[in-house]
Amino acid sequence: MKYKEQTLSNVEFMLMEIIAECGEISGYEINTFVEARGYRDWAEIGTTSIYVGLEKLNKKGLARSRIDFEKTGKGPLPKLYGLTDEGFTLLKSTVLHSLSSGHTRGGRFDLGLSAISMLSLEELLAAFEKRRDSIARGLQMVKETCRRQGGEHLPPEARILFEHSFLNMQKEIDFAAGVIEKLKKGGIESL
Repeated sequence: MKYKEQTLSNVEFMLMEIIAECGEISGYEINTFVEARGYRDWAEIGTTSIYVGLEKLNKKGLARSRIDFEKTGKGPLPKLYGLTDEGFTLLKSTVLHSLSSGHTRGGRFDLGLSAISMLSLEELLAAFEKRRDSIARGLQMVKETCRRQGGEHLPPEARILFEHSFLNMQKEIDFAAGVIEKLKKGGIESL
């Protein structure tokens, strides 16, 4: 299966980011990394998910593994994982897509944020501009829907839901605009 045809689960996405950042790494080291960075809570990843995810990446041809025969001490020899070229290409594409998306809910965008170092300044600018514009269009559509349904004459529970959406979407637009401004002024280092 070619990488363009594959989609990554959030667990696979995160695992590939960690592998890309660290190079070859064992499941145990990934588990420690997940705990140290606080990923376990916001990405909802458990220890079992790490090992299952690594095997899935291996079977899909997105990661490769080898036994670490240089290990000393007690315990079994660890399996070290690294990304294949296909895996790296898919990971970069997934990061770009997650940052460009106009979706404002879910952890996918946060996973993309945690891998911005994979992208060039131009790629980041384009992704955040696309995100800002997409959310702005979505905000206008939601406002129009609210107006068509009665606006201020809607029941309180409907008004509060619309208000919540308006505020969240505007904050996402402001966030993207702020990132764009920082990137234009000082490059990636300014983030």
